[in-house]
Amino acid sequence: MQRNLDLLLLGKTGYGKSALGNSILGRKAFQSIGSTTSITFKSQKEITERPDGRKLLVVDTPGLCDTGGEKGHGEKVFKDAMKEAMILNPHGYDVFLLTLRYGNRLTGVDLETIQYMKKLFGEDFVKTYCIIIMTCGDNFKMDLQESGESFTDESFSDWCQAQEGEFARLYAEVFGRVLLFDNSATEEEKESQRQALFNMVAEKMLTGRRYTNKKFEKILQSQLKLLDEDKTILPVENAKKETSLLTDDIERIQFENSIDAKLSAFGKVAERIKTLLKKIDEEEHKSPALEKWRNLVADKETYVEKEVASLTLKKEIAEKNKQMEENLKLQSQLNAQKRREEEFQQLEALLAEQKRREKELKEESDRQHQEYIRARDESNNKQATSLWARIKSWFTW
Repeated sequence: MQRNLDLLLLGKTGYGKSALGNSILGRKAFQSIGSTTSITFKSQKEITERPDGRKLLVVDTPGLCDTGGEKGHGEKVFKDAMKEAMILNPHGYDVFLLTLRYGNRLTGVDLETIQYMKKLFGEDFVKTYCIIIMTCGDNFKMDLQESGESFTDESFSDWCQAQEGEFARLYAEVFGRVLLFDNSATEEEKESQRQALFNMVAEKMLTGRRYTNKKFEKILQSQLKLLDEDKTILPVENAKKETSLLTDDIERIQFENSIDAKLSAFGKVAERIKTLLKKIDEEEHKSPALEKWRNLVADKETYVEKEVASLTLKKEIAEKNKQMEENLKLQSQLNAQKRREEEFQQLEALLAEQKRREKELKEESDRQHQEYIRARDESNNKQATSLWARIKSWFTW
């Protein structure tokens, strides 16, 4: 099994960073709308589990550099976002995903963001730990179509290599680690995009370890100390993590094709919810925060029960419809057989009638023939008698 991945999203407001996070997770975890005002005010952490069993942690940060306007505000937003990111995952990150938008030139704000990263994490940080994600891939495909070209796996790579100026320098700095994402793509296309990202992350991980530094390590030690001092924190964190995974599984069930598959999946989720609720109820170190998460888990239990009831009813209706169709088909077959029997009976009646008539005709023909014979014989006898009376004197014997 491949090891878990921890990804951090960075980018300017309006570049589709949160939508990118949703695409990577495969569900709508982060709020995302088209806007020039930052929607993500605090860094947010979500977890999903890939089909191969590994956990994928994604942290979405506030839009960088453009939310306030006053001098130095952008750098402050960036530093605050990084502090939150460290606190949310003090173990560090495998990759930092810097979001850019296809169709937009690299602005001063974009370049300042890159400089902030280097200033905070080191001059080689972008070169070593960053992957550039270019959003609005649908616009790229439209531009290709308008120019009479077809989209292929090499199209975007060719486009990147043909660019000049600041983008060309950034492309070289990250050794070509640039990917195109279409956040409006079909789920199948999004999975292909995700796989391309994971492959690129795997290649990068071969050349170095995840990013962490003394600040991360200091926060981690502080967290461990805090966990040791306050026993109520860990149960809350565990409940939060399990709730995120449950949310992920529940949303993924919607992509199952059959009712039976959905019912089976919901059954497994229901068991996990019961286990989690039991674990929370038996927790020695309770707190109001833990009770809040218990209520959220209980809400999910209610939702799953309603989904199961709805799917069960839908299955019942489908089975009844199927039975009705089979009955109609059988009734149709029975009706057809009955019609065939009736037609056969009618045919037999016609044949009998035909035989009766043929018999009558034969009898009539025989009667007429006998009458004819009698009439003929009578006529012949009468004629012979009359003729004999005339000619018998001719004979002397």
